[in-house]
Amino acid sequence: MATIEITDRDLIIRLRGMDKLLALRSKLKIPLDHVRAVTVKPPDAFGKGPIRAFRLAGAYVPDIVTAGFFWVSRGLTQGPRNAIERLERAKESIEELEGPLASHRDKALALVVEAIEVLRSGADEVKVAVDDDGRGLAFYAVQDPMRSIGLELEHERIRRVVIEIEGMTPEEAAQVIADAKAAGASYRSPG
Repeated sequence: MATIEITDRDLIIRLRGMDKLLALRSKLKIPLDHVRAVTVKPPDAFGKGPIRAFRLAGAYVPDIVTAGFFWVSRGLTQGPRNAIERLERAKESIEELEGPLASHRDKALALVVEAIEVLRSGADEVKVAVDDDGRGLAFYAVQDPMRSIGLELEHERIRRVVIEIEGMTPEEAAQVIADAKAAGASYRSPG
């Protein structure tokens, strides 16, 4: 289990008891503005979903505990590189159109160029690098996935954190973090 403390600028996660020992870490300090998203009961806490992680340091016993640092080989939020590459190929094919379909070339090209720009600006807006491949470092401290929250981080060495918060439901913990991000409020969880 972990407790959270929110200051004006940071989310501080303190591990307690056996989790501290199993995860090989006692505290994580994350700037609030680096928390991109919070999810309740994320699939990877249950060993499901698109995220595939391999233990680097810590403990992993299926259905009992996941704690420590893991390398995620795929499944983290990705940039739109693959979609942009496909649209670029489609653009090249459209440019080569001849015959009766050539009359629609300009409109099709305009739509493909617009789609590429929408993807690039969307990636900029959510601060995801266009060429992000969905890999990186993750930190887990989970024994009961039903009590877990997942944090997607940006501008941090650790890209994902999945933890249980002591004394709160996952919904309450997610709301506290969301409210603090929105208002810059301070908070300290019970425990």
